[in-house]
Amino acid sequence: MKTDIFNQRISLDSDKLLEYATTGNIDLQIIVASSEKTPDYILEMLSKNEAPEVRCSVAGNVACPKIILKTLIRDDEPEVRRAAAENLNTDYEDLAECSEDSDYLVRRAIAGHPSTSTDILVLLSRDKNPDVRQAVAENESTLPGTLTALAKDSDPMVSKAALNNPNTPESVIEEIILLRQQQEETVTVKNKTSFGIKNLFGLFRKKGNEDETD
Repeated sequence: MKTDIFNQRISLDSDKLLEYATTGNIDLQIIVASSEKTPDYILEMLSKNEAPEVRCSVAGNVACPKIILKTLIRDDEPEVRRAAAENLNTDYEDLAECSEDSDYLVRRAIAGHPSTSTDILVLLSRDKNPDVRQAVAENESTLPGTLTALAKDSDPMVSKAALNNPNTPESVIEEIILLRQQQEETVTVKNKTSFGIKNLFGLFRKKGNEDETD
């Protein structure tokens, strides 16, 4: 409720944004940092705030300029980098340069970003973390060749995401469906064979026991 009141005040008193931004109240600073009406010079000031929560709010602001996001996507705090990586204003060059971030959630955000280049998507499609590969598989900027490889990924969620991507060739979808049907049939045959052998072995044991009794 308090946040809603502050939001209303900020939307009505935009001339006081600087006053709110320079207060020691982190809640107010976060609201100012999140507001689309906040001028760029105030966002730049808040992007250097010592509180990660404030910088994160700047990074997630849809009105945040590219030049500020360029710094925030390289922030020391992973949650700030993630927010910047998810921001649609972040430049594709910055996304590319940060695509090997140590935090997999940052890489996942870059993998799902519509501005990420196809070359970087290819790189991230081989990421060791399945969540990153899944984000690539869900990205509609991903090329058919990359989606073909992801459709055959060992992780079922990655494969499913690739098969649901509209850029995945129909021939690949049909191939995967056929392959899975064959695998299911093979498993069924193996199970039946194993069940038959166990039953046969049981009959032999029963027969042997009867002969010993006689």
